[in-house]
Amino acid sequence: METIQQNLETEARLKMEAVVVRKRLEQDITELEITLEGVNKARAEAEKNLKQSQQEVSDLETLLEEEQTSKFDNFVCYRLTKYILYSKQSSKFLRIVSVFSVVFYTFIVCLKFCVLISDLVSSY
Repeated sequence: METIQQNLETEARLKMEAVVVRKRLEQDITELEITLEGVNKARAEAEKNLKQSQQEVSDLETLLEEEQTSKFDNFVCYRLTKYILYSKQSSKFLRIVSVFSVVFYTFIVCLKFCVLISDLVSSY
């Protein structure tokens, strides 16, 4: 009879310990789920920032390409204007029209550049 009583007490004690361990494990799982949720949010934010940074880099590369093209176009216009102005074969009227067209073209290029800069600034 005593051994049965001891066995029952031991079984009850082991059940209590199992309940305590189970509660502790459930708390650990809850904490890990909360941590996982926070990590997932941080990852999503990092991905969002990465995409935004990649878009900024792409926009800046486009801007650089356009600036380099504009610089080259301006150089060509300068050389052409210089050639026309100093050419003895061109008439005064032709020189004036050519200079005007180069100035107008340069104005258009600058205007496009300003619009692009404005769009970039307003998107950020």
